[in-house]
Amino acid sequence: MNGKPKTSVMASMRRVVLLIFATLWAFAALGQQHTVTGVVTSAEDGQPLPQLSVALKGTTQGVVTDLEGRYRITVPGPEAVLQFVYMGMATQEITVGDRTELNVVMQPGDVAIDQAVVVGYGTVRKSELTGAVASVDKEKLQNVPVTDMVQAMQGKIAGVQVLSTNGRAGSDMQISIRGTGSLSASQSPLYVIDGVPMSSMSSVAPEDVQSIEILKDAASAAIYGSRASNGVVLITTKRGEYTGNGHITVNSTFGIQQPVKLPKLLNAAEYKMIHDVARANYMADIASGLERAPRNPKILDPLPDPKYDINYMKLVLRSFSKYHSHTVNMDGGNESTRYFISGNFMQQEGIVKLDEFQRFRMRSNVDHKFNRYLKVGLNANGRIVHGVGVAGDNNVYSPWSAAMNARPDTNPYDDEGKVYPTPGFTNPLGAFQRDNSTDTKALNGTFNFEVTPIEGLVWHSTYTGGFSTQSFHNFDPPSSLRGTVNKIPKGFAVYMTDIQMIYQLENTVNYSGIAFDDKFSYTALVGHSFYKSMLEHSEVGGEGFSTDDIKWLDAAGKITGGGSNRSSSALESYFSRLQLGWDRKYNLMLSIRADGTSRFAKKNRWGVFPAASAGWNLHEEEFMKFGWLNELKVRVSYGLTGNQAGISTNLAQDLLAGGYNQGGRAGLAARRLYNPNLHWEKGHSANIGIDFSALDNRIDFSVDLYHKITTDLLYAINVPQESGYTTMASNDGGKIRNRGVEVSVNGVPYQSEDRKIRWTVSANFTYNENRVLELGNKKGYYTTGFASIVKQGHPLGSFYLLEALGIAKEPYYYSSYVDENGRVQQKVVQPGDVIYRDVNGDGKIDDNDNVLFRGGVAPIFGGFSTALDCYGFDLSLNFQYAIGRKIYAMYREDQRTGAPKGGPSYSHNMDKGQLDYWSPSNPNAKNPRPYLNGTAATWNNLRSSRNLEKGDYLRCQDITLGYTFTKTFKIPYIQQLRLYAQVRNAFTVTPYTGLDPEGQNDTDPVYAGFDQHGIPNMRVYAVGLNIKF
Repeated sequence: MNGKPKTSVMASMRRVVLLIFATLWAFAALGQQHTVTGVVTSAEDGQPLPQLSVALKGTTQGVVTDLEGRYRITVPGPEAVLQFVYMGMATQEITVGDRTELNVVMQPGDVAIDQAVVVGYGTVRKSELTGAVASVDKEKLQNVPVTDMVQAMQGKIAGVQVLSTNGRAGSDMQISIRGTGSLSASQSPLYVIDGVPMSSMSSVAPEDVQSIEILKDAASAAIYGSRASNGVVLITTKRGEYTGNGHITVNSTFGIQQPVKLPKLLNAAEYKMIHDVARANYMADIASGLERAPRNPKILDPLPDPKYDINYMKLVLRSFSKYHSHTVNMDGGNESTRYFISGNFMQQEGIVKLDEFQRFRMRSNVDHKFNRYLKVGLNANGRIVHGVGVAGDNNVYSPWSAAMNARPDTNPYDDEGKVYPTPGFTNPLGAFQRDNSTDTKALNGTFNFEVTPIEGLVWHSTYTGGFSTQSFHNFDPPSSLRGTVNKIPKGFAVYMTDIQMIYQLENTVNYSGIAFDDKFSYTALVGHSFYKSMLEHSEVGGEGFSTDDIKWLDAAGKITGGGSNRSSSALESYFSRLQLGWDRKYNLMLSIRADGTSRFAKKNRWGVFPAASAGWNLHEEEFMKFGWLNELKVRVSYGLTGNQAGISTNLAQDLLAGGYNQGGRAGLAARRLYNPNLHWEKGHSANIGIDFSALDNRIDFSVDLYHKITTDLLYAINVPQESGYTTMASNDGGKIRNRGVEVSVNGVPYQSEDRKIRWTVSANFTYNENRVLELGNKKGYYTTGFASIVKQGHPLGSFYLLEALGIAKEPYYYSSYVDENGRVQQKVVQPGDVIYRDVNGDGKIDDNDNVLFRGGVAPIFGGFSTALDCYGFDLSLNFQYAIGRKIYAMYREDQRTGAPKGGPSYSHNMDKGQLDYWSPSNPNAKNPRPYLNGTAATWNNLRSSRNLEKGDYLRCQDITLGYTFTKTFKIPYIQQLRLYAQVRNAFTVTPYTGLDPEGQNDTDPVYAGFDQHGIPNMRVYAVGLNIKF
């Protein structure tokens, strides 16, 4: 459905839009309206109920009560029905009649099935929802504190997998919704914060959030068109109330952190013992004629007795790291104006010394009603982020990685007590000599106005602008290890800056109404959106600093290089949606969106993304009117979404770039081989679901079956060398399928009559089958630089390895073969060495014997939780799990090598798992015999399934215990006072022997499941205080 729309098509669309507008205005002429006011209170204690939803049945029109339980709403006539919905209370529906005042008393109940759910460009009642939309419980956001909004979703939503990929300070988490459908384009969902698309949720403090909805199927997400292929996360932030009251809320958390597990490395004596055994095995094979003596005899020099026994991990790590987070917000208003203002500060230390992260966030939401026809709003948010860090944990220069490899029998300091370049490995302490910082400043603002010329008709217009700068500074002082060249102090510095600007203009017109004795409800939406992003990048480097004290480039003796560039992209969209309902039983939603992007050539610039969904509320049928049944609904949907995220802004354009200079003269050249035929990746998605609720909503569950195929995958193809390039981006062919089942269950096993004791449980389960159905190349597969393979008929995250059959206990003979010189050869595996499967039976072990292993991405995942409230006390436990996962312990290629390197520098250090090595007295060991230098050392360390382990896990995400004093005691001027204690990542049950089965390289599904022994996740012990005045 790609290509530029023809003139006739666009003309037809304009006529359709005009017809819709005409129809909307025609409907608007119906009915007589009047205003209804009232107060809503609780039957339990007579207290007013603030934030209660009052909605006009059959429409999306609604209000919420203020702090005194008051509401004011305009209705079209006496036949209007108002729905009163409140969490924990039974929903009520009341016909207005001629009344202008309607006071309501709410009775206790459980989760309302008709609460409002946020969807793209509006809200719908849960009973009218026809797509697969999941919500994060607001109470869980409030009672289980998190430092990042993504943590609030971890393990709590079926079909949504949230992984923490490392334990560094300020590190991001990875989200995937219903599997991975792309090879090269972005895998992240679209984040929409108060109607504004964002690349992450980092601008939102958890305490600012009113609701989170996840649009999982295409019918729900297609209204966002080309940006919705990976799902959509809708975040609505808090707002004040139109009352004369206001209040202040303070949230503070203090905590300490430690890794869930630390590596156990060999001490100096163990390190020497492994080298001695490796040397003895090598020399024994030389003596028996199995190996040749080395050309350099120093390789056989025994490792000297250790003079030192250094635990480098203790030198580079803190015993524990601290973090604290504080949020203050104010909200309130009067009859015409409401406001919400929030500030949040968070500081977090990493477990590696010097690693630190600071973040300040602010938010302001202000709304003003001029009259019943016009209201305006201004939202602003900003953040200041400062990171002081060291090289990444998988970087060879990082203290963590260097400490893993450092020889324990060496001293990191020279005779003068200075850090010096240790022989044979990187001195871990050298990384602390580098001055490394990243600073981010961002400010976003949105002005909106809403015009309601007649009842039911709303024109909503928003204007958004954003600005952010990110600067990176790196300084290696002249006295540092990396600032010295051939023992000559130099010093090096690099400074980089990125400046990004965005703006969005968006207009929607929405009309809602009811007809035919209130049985028929309709909502029509038309809209237009324009979004543009601009990025400027600049960098400069210098060397030759005279002192360690001045780190800026003004002090450099020489500017060694620099550059700058600018890129931009734009997206224009037209969209429409029609929602229809009949007699509360049948609901239908149709939507369509046309997106035009600057990323593609003109002929492929536009994509059209339609969707349809329907729902049947069986519980409203007479034959299903059972007293115990609250809801039984069947949903079906189908839709088309696109993906252009992650694609370069000019990948499909024939552009020249500067910087190709020669002889002092400036030059221009094509930077890459462009492809004018690039177009949208397209996702075709179908969904069928069932929602069930019974026993006064004490139990509910949802089941969804989904099937999604992504076509026209974007990836690199090989091109003839005479073109001057090796690859070119293409999406001619390629197809990935994700299909599966999601199950969510919630229940209230026990609840006292006065509701002062309440026990709740919830669980979710997801099975996702991922398959690469087609690749554009003839081979039907391609391999990567690691041990991964992408192959037709298999899932992403597959490994391509030799299959290790075990360790030989006696000589093992492979089939004989004739080599290229006509000589008969036969490989004999000696006792203590690894046996590999000879797949093709040719007697040789090489790449032709590699076997595909699945499991880098877990096909089964989910979570479960339980919470108990008892007379002011609250206790909650949350768990997540993954089943069917495999992890390739890549770190063992360094940490379980069996000391293959002899004198004079010897091998890197190893972990204590190396101590379980084969010997005649330990024939069932996990590791082959240590071996120095020879062919057996190379043979035993071939990349194979020997390092592939099960990565299933069950993790207790958090245990939180709190007490709310104000539920028992009345405290002057304080509405709420709660103290709590929490443990995050309390424990993990897993067969995996590495540090952390969760914190692996899962940011790219092609390389998923590789453990390079990065910093694991942190176990956090925290206490906190919530006060509301």
